[in-house]
Amino acid sequence: MKLQDRLEQYLEYCIYRKELDSKTVKAYRIDLNQFFSFVCCDVPEKETIERYITELHKKYKQKTVKRKIASLKVFYAYLEEEEIIEENPMRRVHTKF
Repeated sequence: MKLQDRLEQYLEYCIYRKELDSKTVKAYRIDLNQFFSFVCCDVPEKETIERYITELHKKYKQKTVKRKIASLKVFYAYLEEEEIIEENPMRRVHTKF
């Protein structure tokens, strides 16, 4: 099963277990779909993630970029916690604002 297929399961977790606001969940959905469209794989290399972040900086304001990166971090942390992946690829990426 592809990790992108786990997206709906993760969003349900956000709604019912974390009790996140519907606007937050909508933003997570958009952010994660954009990311998967860009990287075209489940667990991208560090360089691919960094290229994606660079593209975000070209298109969006800093506040939006921070949220999109945060969306990725919590999604991969969830996958790691649920033992769906062994290593969180976002741990290798360090961002400064």
